[in-house]
Amino acid sequence: MTGILRLPLLEGEMGGGVPDPTPAPGETLAVWNYLNLDTLQAQMPYDLLPIYLQQVPPEGKLALPYKALPELELTDGPHLGYALQWFFYAALVFFGYPVYLRRQTSIKD
Repeated sequence: MTGILRLPLLEGEMGGGVPDPTPAPGETLAVWNYLNLDTLQAQMPYDLLPIYLQQVPPEGKLALPYKALPELELTDGPHLGYALQWFFYAALVFFGYPVYLRRQTSIKD
């Protein structure tokens, strides 16, 4: 078996997520949100190392159960169009609002 040695996570990588429930004495957890080796050690009759091995897929295999990340398409996208649109809106407010105010005051006079 080949894989990557990992340290256990007690919470999400960004600090979020749902923590694992604390089992009652003698109770075992069947589902884990994070691989908490301390809680897992309480359920095992033998000692566990403070690391675990995450299996990597064999050479050339990308099918389940191995998660393959999709290829990212790195393009410029519509960013220039959005930027021009917002600059137009800003110019409309910057130049159009004084014209609107001038017309409103000339109508009241």
